[in-house]
Amino acid sequence: MATTIATNRVTAAEKITKIATTKSKSSNYRIITPDIEMKIDSLTAGALPYFNSIFKRLALVNQQNAEILCEFITAEYNERNVKFSTRLVHIKIISSFDRYLNYKDFQHITKHDVIQYLSTLRKTESEDPTHKWIGTYNTRQMVLSKFFKWLYNQNEPDYKKRVTPPCMQGIKTLPRKEKSPYKPSDIWTNEEHAIFLKYCPEKRDKCYHSMTMTSIIIVIIILL
Repeated sequence: MATTIATNRVTAAEKITKIATTKSKSSNYRIITPDIEMKIDSLTAGALPYFNSIFKRLALVNQQNAEILCEFITAEYNERNVKFSTRLVHIKIISSFDRYLNYKDFQHITKHDVIQYLSTLRKTESEDPTHKWIGTYNTRQMVLSKFFKWLYNQNEPDYKKRVTPPCMQGIKTLPRKEKSPYKPSDIWTNEEHAIFLKYCPEKRDKCYHSMTMTSIIIVIIILL
């Protein structure tokens, strides 16, 4: 009798442990609410699956941030009629930025966080002798600045009057070291122009190319 009672107690304990483990696992399992999923699908409709994927990855880890990003992208379209490709760039940059910070709440992001992220974009002279990284740095700085100005000034309808929040204050774009990212060797020679005109299958493209070259020559003559 005592053995039966002890066995029943062990069985009951095992069941309780199993239920607790199941609850623990289920509490760690995250899902995207239908409302946010529908918004993400709508904002990324027609884009490569990559953009939908990174947006939903953000939503799985930090649903509040995903909701805020949805509102920002929608506001960009409504306030400035930002084109689709630009909205996708914003989704990519802000999602990547938040992933770097382990999906930290947007409202808790500090100036140090932003500087630390932007510093990862810097490259040495040997890695990038033409300093193309500066263009990447400046693009991301401008997107983040625009986003945080919107986040902290949502009651200001005029985006030009939105104040820079503390997390972006003093963080500016960097001056380019070169006047142009193109080198003299990037300019086509007369032979290359001739080959293009000879083998280009479209008459319209040939015409446009010839007109462009003629305009450049006229400008050079005038300047001389």
